[in-house]
Amino acid sequence: MRPNKYLFIFVLLIPEIVFGRISVETRIALVIGNAAYKDIMPLVNTINDARAMDKALRQCDFQVTLLLDANRSEMQRANREFGQKIMRGGVGLYYYAGHALQVKGDNYLVPVGASVVSEDKIEDECLNSKSIVREMETAKNRLNIIILDACRNNPFQNVRSVTQGLAEMYAPVGTIIEYATAIGSVASDQDEYEKNGLYTSKLLNHILTPGLEVRKMFSLVREDVYKASDMQQLPWEANSMMGGDFFFKPLLVEGKHIVVQPSQLKQHTGALRVKSQPASAEIYINDVYKGLSPILLKGINPRKIRVRASKEGYKASMQYIMIKPGEISLLTFILDQEVTTGKLYISPEDATIRIINIQKIFYQGISLSPGQYQIEVTQTGYKKHTQWVQINAGDNIRLKIPLKEIQQGKSFTNNLGMKFVLILSGSFMMGDRGDQHHVSLTQNFYMQTTEVTQGQWKAVMGDNPSEQKNCGDHCPVQTVSWNDVQKFIKKLNTMDKGRNYRLPTEAEWEYAARAGTTTRFFWGDQADCSRANYDYASSSECKTVNTGRTKPVMSYAANAWGLYDMHGNVFEWCNDLYGEYPKNNVVNPTGLTMGSGRLIRGGCWHSYAKYCRSAFRSFCGSEYRDGDLGFRLCGSGR
Repeated sequence: MRPNKYLFIFVLLIPEIVFGRISVETRIALVIGNAAYKDIMPLVNTINDARAMDKALRQCDFQVTLLLDANRSEMQRANREFGQKIMRGGVGLYYYAGHALQVKGDNYLVPVGASVVSEDKIEDECLNSKSIVREMETAKNRLNIIILDACRNNPFQNVRSVTQGLAEMYAPVGTIIEYATAIGSVASDQDEYEKNGLYTSKLLNHILTPGLEVRKMFSLVREDVYKASDMQQLPWEANSMMGGDFFFKPLLVEGKHIVVQPSQLKQHTGALRVKSQPASAEIYINDVYKGLSPILLKGINPRKIRVRASKEGYKASMQYIMIKPGEISLLTFILDQEVTTGKLYISPEDATIRIINIQKIFYQGISLSPGQYQIEVTQTGYKKHTQWVQINAGDNIRLKIPLKEIQQGKSFTNNLGMKFVLILSGSFMMGDRGDQHHVSLTQNFYMQTTEVTQGQWKAVMGDNPSEQKNCGDHCPVQTVSWNDVQKFIKKLNTMDKGRNYRLPTEAEWEYAARAGTTTRFFWGDQADCSRANYDYASSSECKTVNTGRTKPVMSYAANAWGLYDMHGNVFEWCNDLYGEYPKNNVVNPTGLTMGSGRLIRGGCWHSYAKYCRSAFRSFCGSEYRDGDLGFRLCGSGR
C-alpha cells in the first residue's frame, strides 16, 4: 500500500482578455473521477478531487459534465461529446482523476473495470492520453485546458514494462504543461488534513482568486506544493504559451466574464465596488437597498454619498465617500459582532467535551445563546462527569472539572502467546481536525497488544505468506488480504473455543490508537522515527533508525494502554467498509453495509509519517494483498 500520486496539467491556446468592452465566451468542462477499481488498488481522494473541481469550475462559469467511476466506453463517449461541444468555440477544460500509467513513452488513463494481464492489453483496456490532445487540437477553439490527476506509478503489478511516473508529452505551440512533480517521479496522494490530493488542494486554493493570471496562479501552486511537501515534491512546467492573459476569475466581475475597466464607464458617472468582512452584508446608498456585498455599482452620479452595511448578528456600519466621474472607487466594511452570546471554556482541555442538549460540537470558547446547557466530560481512565451550566449574554465562563480516576482493566494471553488488553468504554472525537465527529463506545473490549506475528499465523494456518519471511517469527505477518484474515479468524475460533476473535471496528481501532490523546500520534504532534517504524524511503533521519523493512513487534514503546505499533510497521485491516464519516454524533459505529473496500489504518514501514497518524484512513479491496498489509485482533475473555 503506497499512497502516492502524480499529476500533470496542460493549458492550451491561452486567450487574450479584451479590455474596454464586454467579453463573454462559452466555457465547457468535462470532469472525470475514478476510484472504485476492483482488481487493482482503489483510490481515496480522486472522487473528492473531481467533485471539488466540478464545484470550482461552475463558480468560474463553466458548463460542467461530471462523470464518476467511469468505464472505458463511458469515458470514450464523454470525450467525443466534449470534443463536439468545444468545436463551437470558447474555452474547453478536461479534468481527470484516477489511475494512469506510462508504457514505452505513452501515458494511459485507467478506466474503472480495466483488466490488464499483459502489456499488449493496455491499448484495449485503457485510454491513450494523446486522444484528449487530438480532440482539443481538432476543435481549434481559442483556449483549451487539460488537467490530469493520475495516481500511483504501476497499478498493474503483473505488467513489468510500466515505467515509474508519467512521460513528457508533446505540447503544441500556445501550451502550458504543469506537472505536480518532476517527469518520471511520483507525488503525494493527500494534503494533510485535506480530502484532496496535494497538488489539487493547492490548485483549488488559488483557482477562484479574482484577478490572478493563469501563469502566476501556477507559480503560486508550485511554491505551495514545494513547501507543503517539505521540499520533497517540486512541480514541473513546460511553457510555450502565446497570446494575452487568462483569468479563471476576472478581477471585477458583473454577470458572466465582464472585465470592467474605467474606460467602460460613462464619463459623467462613476462606479463603486463595496466589500465587507464578513461577506453578504446588505448594502444601502442613501438608505436605498442595492444588494449584498461584494457588489459593483455603476452609473452613480458624482457626489458625496452615504453607504451603510448591515448584517444580522453584527453592528451596522456607515461611511461617506465621494464619487468621481469616470473612476471606480473601493469601499471596505469590517463589521463588529454584536454581543448577544456568552462564551464557555472547560478544562481539562484534553478531555472529550459534549453539550448534550444541542447539536453544535463543543470547542473552547464556544459562543452560546443565553440559556441552560448540560455538559458531558469524558476522558479515558476517568469517570464520566455531567452538569448543567447557565449562560448569559456577555458571559465568559471557565469551568474546571475535577475528574475521578478509574483503573484500566484486565488482560489475557491465549495458548498461542497472543496477549490482549482490556480497553474500557468511553467517548472521543474521531477523525482529523476540521473533519471530526463525536463517537461513544459503550462496551469494553479486548485488543491484541501487537500485530499478529508470522509465528502466530503459522501456528494457525500452517504456512507463511509474508514477503519478508527472513524477518522472523516475531515480525508481523504480511501480504494477507481481508478475506485471508477472515479464514484465520474462523480457524482460530475453532482452536481456542470459549473465546470469540474478530477484527476491530474502525472506531475501536482509532480509540485504542489514541489511548486518550487528541494529538496526531499518541506521543504528540511531531513525527518521531525513534517511536515507530515508518518513512524509510523518503526521510534521511529515519534511515539511521529504521531498516526499510518490517521489524519485530514490540520494537518500540507501547502507548498508554499497552498497545504496540499502532503507528507504522504494517497497515492494519479493520472490519468496516470504507465510506464518508457520519455528520452527527454516533454510538458504537460498525461501518457501512455497502462501500468501496475494507478499511486499513496505522501506516507502514515505507509510508510517510502523515499516513501513520491516528486519524489517517484508507481502504483496499478485500482480496488485495501487499507487503505492507497486516492486522491485529480483538477477542473476548472467558
